[in-house]
Amino acid sequence: MSDAQHKLTDLIGKLIDDGSEWGVQLVAYLDGQCVVDLAMGIMDDKTRAPVTQDTLFPVFSISKGFTATLMHRLIARCELTYETPICEVWPEFLQGGEEKKNITIKHVMGHVSGMHNMPMGLDVDRFCDWDAMIDAIAKDKPAYAPGTGKDYHAITYGFLLGEVMRRVDGRSVPQMLREDIAMPLGLENDLFMGIPDAVEDRVATLMHIYPDGPPDTDSSTPQAIPGWTQPLYAMMNQSAPRRSCSPGSGGIMNAHAIARHYASLLPGGVDGVQLLDDASVALVTTPSFPKVEGQNFGLGYILEKDNLPSGNVYPTFGHDGHGGSQGYADKSCKLAVGMTHNLFSPDHQGGLIMATLRESLGLPT
Repeated sequence: MSDAQHKLTDLIGKLIDDGSEWGVQLVAYLDGQCVVDLAMGIMDDKTRAPVTQDTLFPVFSISKGFTATLMHRLIARCELTYETPICEVWPEFLQGGEEKKNITIKHVMGHVSGMHNMPMGLDVDRFCDWDAMIDAIAKDKPAYAPGTGKDYHAITYGFLLGEVMRRVDGRSVPQMLREDIAMPLGLENDLFMGIPDAVEDRVATLMHIYPDGPPDTDSSTPQAIPGWTQPLYAMMNQSAPRRSCSPGSGGIMNAHAIARHYASLLPGGVDGVQLLDDASVALVTTPSFPKVEGQNFGLGYILEKDNLPSGNVYPTFGHDGHGGSQGYADKSCKLAVGMTHNLFSPDHQGGLIMATLRESLGLPT
């Protein structure tokens, strides 16, 4: 066992023992080589089944990083650009008004399109129906003109970009994910946006510790995360949302998929696969928008996220997920990380785990 593997096994074991974590996967690649591969704890409180490397976790907004990669690859091979208005490839998008005509792909990827709120009148059944979601978004109005505000597109991000990709490419998002990312990286059984029946028993159950009760579920006004979706962990414990495709919030995968995805975006890639060339990565990881919820964004990726107890920031790009799952690459040292877990808490220890990982690999913290 390597020093890093030993230190992280010890730390995560203690966090599980004291109730701070429940089930955890952690995978790290350094310069294209896997240097940490941990799966610990339990995936379900009833069966007490152990977490293994094959266990799958709902990872919420980590999905956005994968959707961004698919969009970047699509733009690289067709006449689409980041400045293309969405209505050019999705004419029905203007049903909500002519004020939507200037909303571009770039606006959505930077969370400045004004289309961050979910349409009113939806429910879980319609959320799980792609055509129903696309119809509702097409008929919805923006909260403001594109580029004049900034609000995190928690759920709509994936449907907006996903429908553009579907219309341009001709394939569904799950098919693109499988053929363009999962298959080249050997992740066919590890990476999904809409799981098949055969893997249901591999999906971990999510739990949340609420210090003051569950979140407010009011749905009387437009919201990016409406009340009928909450608590989010409970929704993603249901079979129907797990089987549906929400490219901005509904990915189900393991830490191997996350880490290999980000390793494949660094110079040299992983196992001979580099999904985006260096110039493309440099372009899409350049800060391009005002900070959203305190975070710098490039084109679809969070940049230089401060997730270390020290407060130090490094040239990272990636995306975390609701509840604390993490996925990122650090260009300064060619580190790529994926972490999944199933106990959601405002006091989750992801920052401590990341700091210990970096320290144990001899990287600055």
